[in-house]
Amino acid sequence: MTRLSCCCLALCLAAALRPDAAEAQSANAYRGLFGERTHKTTRQPVVDFTLAVVDGYDNASQEPGAEALPSQTREGRYSSVEAGVQYTNVRGQRKLLISAADNFRHEPDLLEAFTSSYDASAAYATPLWRSGRIDLSQGFAYSPFYQLELFPDVVSDAPKPPQAPTADNAISTQSSRTLRTKIGFGQTLGRRSSFRARFDRSSTMFEGGAHDLLTQSLSIELHKQATKYTGFHVGGAARQATYGGLLTQTQFQTQEVEFGIDYSKRRTTFTAAGGPLFVPIFGQTEIRAIGSASLRVELSRAWAANLQYNRALQFIEGAPEPFFSDAIQGGLVGQPARRLGLSASFGYSTGTMGLGLMSQGTYGTYTGSGQLTVPLTRHYALYSQYVIYHYEFNEQALVGGFPPLLDRQTVRFGLKLWFPLAN
Repeated sequence: MTRLSCCCLALCLAAALRPDAAEAQSANAYRGLFGERTHKTTRQPVVDFTLAVVDGYDNASQEPGAEALPSQTREGRYSSVEAGVQYTNVRGQRKLLISAADNFRHEPDLLEAFTSSYDASAAYATPLWRSGRIDLSQGFAYSPFYQLELFPDVVSDAPKPPQAPTADNAISTQSSRTLRTKIGFGQTLGRRSSFRARFDRSSTMFEGGAHDLLTQSLSIELHKQATKYTGFHVGGAARQATYGGLLTQTQFQTQEVEFGIDYSKRRTTFTAAGGPLFVPIFGQTEIRAIGSASLRVELSRAWAANLQYNRALQFIEGAPEPFFSDAIQGGLVGQPARRLGLSASFGYSTGTMGLGLMSQGTYGTYTGSGQLTVPLTRHYALYSQYVIYHYEFNEQALVGGFPPLLDRQTVRFGLKLWFPLAN
C-alpha cells in the first residue's frame, strides 16, 4: 500500500471517529454530503468543478482471448487524477447543461503506463409552445480501453456533480470513440394525458473498424394518469443495430410493444412494463417476452434504496451478436452519521449471446461496489471504494474478440474536491 493510500485511510478513520474535529474547520459551510448545494434553485448560471486524486490497486485475472482485441492483464498499483466541469443555466422552463470530464491514469506495471479517458456532452431543453417541449443532447467519449458493460444503463434524473469516466470494466487495450445523440419531444394532451417521442443514435468506433457498432432507435409513448398516484402507459419502439465496418456488416432490426404502470406516493416510486419483442431472423420473425420493473424507496431522510429488473435485447459494442439478458441491479445510499456517507450497489446478469440458430452460448456476470465517504467540509471529502467485476462465457471458442473469463477486484483511496466556480 502506497503512502497516499495510508494517509487517506488514516484521515478517513480519524474524521469518522472524531467528527467534531472536522466540523471545526467550517462550522457553517457543511450542510449535507459532499457536493450538496445549499440553494437548490438559482437564477444565475452555475459552474461546478470536481477533482479527485486517487491511488489504488487493481487485481484482474483472465484467460487469453482472440487476437482481434489484444488482451491486457491489469494487475498492480495505479494512480489517477480525475477532473470534471459542468455548466448549468436554467431560465424558467429552459435548461442548458454542458459538461466535460477526464481521467488521467498512471499504471507503472503496464506497457502503456499513461492513459487518458475523457467525455463531453451538451444538453438543451426548451418549450416549443404552451404544451410542447423538446430535449436535445449530444455527447462524445473516448476510452483507451475496450470496456465490456453487460448491464443496462440505469437512468437517473437526480442532479449530481460531474463524474470522470472509470476503467472498472476494461478488458483490452483497444481504444474506442463514441458519439451519442438524443432528441426527445413531449406534448401534453390534457389534464391527465401526455405523449412522448424519442430518437436515439449511438456510434462506437474501434481501431480497424471490425468491431464498430451503430445503433438507432425511435420510440413513442402515451401516458394516462388514472389517479393521483397511479398512471398507465403504452408505447412502441423500433431499433436498428449495425455491426462491423464498411467491408463486413451485420444488421439487426427489432420492434417492440410495451404496456406499463407507474406508481408514486410519498417516499415510494414503482414502475413496471412489459410486452412482446419481434426480431426478424432469416426470413422468420422470432418473438420474445421483454419487461422491466423499478422500485425506489426513501427509507428515511438519510437512507434510500432502489431495485431494478430488466429483461431485454442488448446491443453491445465489440461483440459480434446481440445479447438477450435478464439483469437485476440494486443499491443503497445513506448517512449512518452526520459526517459519513455510505453507498453500496450490486448487479447480476445472465443470458445468451445471439438469437435462434445464431446463438453463441450463455454467459453470467456479476458486479458489486461499496464506497465510504467522509466529508471534511462541503468542498473536501476523503473516500475509499471497493469494486468487484466478474463475467464468464461457457463456450470459449465462440466468444469472439474478448477474453471468455475475467475476475477483477479494485480498491482505491482518494481525496475529492468540489467547488462551485460560479453561483
